[in-house]
Amino acid sequence: MKNLKLLLVAMLILTGSISAQKNIADAQNYLDQKLKKTSSLILSTKQQDIINADIAQARIDLNISVNNYDVMNIINLYFIIKNGKTYSFRELDNLITSREFLEAINPKFKLQTNEDAEKLRAVLGTLDKKIIRRGKVFKKTGYWGFSWEDWFGEIKYYKVKVSPKGKIIKIQKAKEKIEITEIPVNRSLYYENENLSLDGSHKKLLDKGLKRVLRTYKFTVKPLEIENLSLNLDLLDVNLGILKLYDDGYAEGNNQNFILINENQKFKTISNKEELLYDKSFQKAVAQKHKIRNQNEAEKFEGIINQLIQNAKPEYRKVYKKENIWYFIRDKFFDDLSGVLVLVNSKGEILHIEYFNKITDEAITKMKTHDPNFKLDYQFKLVEPATKKITASPNDRVRVNITFNENAVNANNCYIATYLNDEMMGFSTASSMESPFRDKIPVSELNQNGKNSIKYALMPAGKRDVKDAIEVIEIEVEVKN
Repeated sequence: MKNLKLLLVAMLILTGSISAQKNIADAQNYLDQKLKKTSSLILSTKQQDIINADIAQARIDLNISVNNYDVMNIINLYFIIKNGKTYSFRELDNLITSREFLEAINPKFKLQTNEDAEKLRAVLGTLDKKIIRRGKVFKKTGYWGFSWEDWFGEIKYYKVKVSPKGKIIKIQKAKEKIEITEIPVNRSLYYENENLSLDGSHKKLLDKGLKRVLRTYKFTVKPLEIENLSLNLDLLDVNLGILKLYDDGYAEGNNQNFILINENQKFKTISNKEELLYDKSFQKAVAQKHKIRNQNEAEKFEGIINQLIQNAKPEYRKVYKKENIWYFIRDKFFDDLSGVLVLVNSKGEILHIEYFNKITDEAITKMKTHDPNFKLDYQFKLVEPATKKITASPNDRVRVNITFNENAVNANNCYIATYLNDEMMGFSTASSMESPFRDKIPVSELNQNGKNSIKYALMPAGKRDVKDAIEVIEIEVEVKN
């Protein structure tokens, strides 16, 4: 019997290990599929004859949403392509002021006249759009200026130094207080690149350029460890290590960390452990596997929360219960408490979990809406006019005053819509609705022959049809001349 128990334990450990390895392999495969390489031509020798080189952009992105960004950029480079070689730059302004860009300028081009300046501005503006949007052209002894910002006389610009015969000898970024006289040029002139395409040889050169700079990028995936947390959900800790060595010798290394949730082979990304508390699938998974029936279980559950919210202030930490909500207070700012609220039923089963930066009456009402036995009282009442049937003349205005329970309305993200003769004529919504709701309707805008129906509907979020209203107040207005 003892050997059988040991065998069963060993089989369970092996099964768990195989499952964990599969989850990691699935995550690696998912991340690899989300890598996207793109490249585009910004300026071509076919468009203009000032620069004897093509200018292109190439980048690699991880197409997942982390830290409020839709993509995570791994590398983004700009290239000068000339004579079958590429020269890479981190930013376009580095490219413009580089030796390679200077050497790519057509020897026949001379910067001597306003027309020459207009042509060069078109090239610079194609590469650096802020020149087109806000730029000015001016001339000083020995150089021309192509600006993009004037802050109380302090000019930011590209200083293009020229020889007495107009040969460009240096381009540099400058910022200084100078007086300038703007030279009139065609400010809308630049080179469109929407219809440009890279040929196969260009793409190969850009791929080599990316590989030359991006020395390594590697995903390290492992199970996310949260002690005493049991879930029917796979949480994975991901680290993306990146090392870049640029052509100018500058080295850059960084690590990006995030969490992957694997729910039945459907992946989603979370920025960090604390963000898990906002995720509905995580909330649901915790609720399915945990109960809080007493203070002792609440304090054990607090141990899980402490691993998720690691910057909580010890002096403000409290755990207590009011009605059917457990309060896990983590911080206090003036009189506002913040923390995790956990709604439970009479058996201690978790109905809902949510983190609040401010635990307000509205937040508590919002929690209670997840209790199937709780009914919201919106207290949607007409105060003015005193009657729902009124008679008015064309010069009158119908004044409307409606009160409501702010906590209930905001907890359910409701809004108030106005319907005139069953057609929506407006709505009032905000991140936080305030009572009372007031309106003034000119009678002159109503149907002058007969009765008008004005409805104020308390609407659930995402609904427009008055049939879906939670509550409706209807006022009948008859116009009499």
